[in-house]
Amino acid sequence: MKNAFRNPVLQRLHAMSAGQQPQWRQVRFTVGEVWSCPQDKEPEIWFAEEGAWVLEQKLDRQLVEVALIDGAAGLLLPEPSQGRVRALLDGYGYALPAATVASISHEVLLQAQQHLMQQIAVWAYCATHHGPAQALADRIWWMLQTSAVPRTSWPVDGLPGGGHEAAQANPAVRELQQAGAVEVQGALLQVLDASLLRRMACGCHASRAATASATLMPSTPADRMPPA
Repeated sequence: MKNAFRNPVLQRLHAMSAGQQPQWRQVRFTVGEVWSCPQDKEPEIWFAEEGAWVLEQKLDRQLVEVALIDGAAGLLLPEPSQGRVRALLDGYGYALPAATVASISHEVLLQAQQHLMQQIAVWAYCATHHGPAQALADRIWWMLQTSAVPRTSWPVDGLPGGGHEAAQANPAVRELQQAGAVEVQGALLQVLDASLLRRMACGCHASRAATASATLMPSTPADRMPPA
């Protein structure tokens, strides 16, 4: 049977919801876009089909990046008082009310939360055990693997874990530049040598992305439900 979705968790929900006909709400996002779930709105879980996000949680009134999210699971959108999600890549996905997901399968809901906790743990481990340049190289390499369309440049002030600052104030960016892995042109960071970037990366996120991509269900234009 052909797959309707690339995201394996969303595909599983689709298969388990036969006869229930849940309303998949398509969502689109662009690099740098941010959003939360309004407090007066029913909680939703978003499932990325293409693209990637970084989850930012509020800590002492500041936003702190805590996890990278790709198209391998789902994410319960935080309320504005808890944090927000920021798009790292252009893409699209589907949203379902959390209550609908729970009615289809509590196990799938739990799986989505477990995946998020794993991603938070990976981010925390990386931040504790690796230098800023290693970690930044890894996250950029992760984005290269995650992007559904070729992309080799990103806004410097929006890099995951790179800090919201200009390139000249970011020592990790400067180290990657000096090594010849990237260059900065204006407000954009451009990857010059992907193989060098990969060697400099610690592998915390990128290695997981490579493993996940090998286990994703087949995804060709003919096998998937076309975006509306």
